Amino acid sequence: MQILISNKFVTFEYFIEKSAIHYHWTPDSKAMEWIDYQQIMENYILLLSQLKPSLILADLKEFDFIASETQQQWLDNEVNGTAVNIGISKLAIVFPADTYAHISIELIMMEDMGSQLNCSYFLDVEEAIRWLYVKVQ
Repeated sequence: MQILISNKFVTFEYFIEKSAIHYHWTPDSKAMEWIDYQQIMENYILLLSQLKPSLILADLKEFDFIASETQQQWLDNEVNGTAVNIGISKLAIVFPADTYAHISIELIMMEDMGSQLNCSYFLDVEEAIRWLYVKVQ
């Protein structure tokens, strides 16, 4: 495992042997502004483009940022669009306990690009990992 990015809001890890990126938000994401989030997501897009992973684990349990409708559209076009274009085979999302953040995330994933991803939602990281790494028969 290689740590790609780590700051007060999020950590991105790369598992080369599994062609996977895992990322985990911290409770400090509550203090994030849109510009912080957008910059993190732009760096994530660069990582996706450079590494072209097959699998993504998005641990959003501690995520506490609500995206506006315009921001959701940007996230779908830019982040989900990149994931679709590089051929992500599976995306596991671990939801936060906060209902509003949960709804915001689901709305983004139902947009045009997000709906093209093989995505499953979980409340438990271990369950998400089991689904992510199961071999398709």
